[in-house]
Amino acid sequence: MAENTVNGLTEEKTAETDLQVLENILVVLKGIEVTITGLKEEITDMKSEIKDVKSESLLCRTNPDTCPTARRLAEHITHDNGRTGRTAGIMGCISGTGSFLFTLLTSLFGGK
Repeated sequence: MAENTVNGLTEEKTAETDLQVLENILVVLKGIEVTITGLKEEITDMKSEIKDVKSESLLCRTNPDTCPTARRLAEHITHDNGRTGRTAGIMGCISGTGSFLFTLLTSLFGGK
């Protein structure tokens, strides 16, 4: 009796090969399912963290006493006597005036 063959394999061997391929596909799909489950958990955690950051930001804007950065800024403003800002402003005016005079004198007397 002649056996049916496909590409040199008997029907029985072809069925076994197909079964092995399907088993391998199932293993890969289970791995993908585990990965997707892990990603879903990470996304849920990120959403929770984003929600916490938004609520902290809102709380900081509505009540600055709860925000460390706002407290430090308020302390800085309270303890600032304006001397440093005034000094920097004066230096800026002197520098700007010097640059203007240099440019004016160069264009009037240093020209071609």
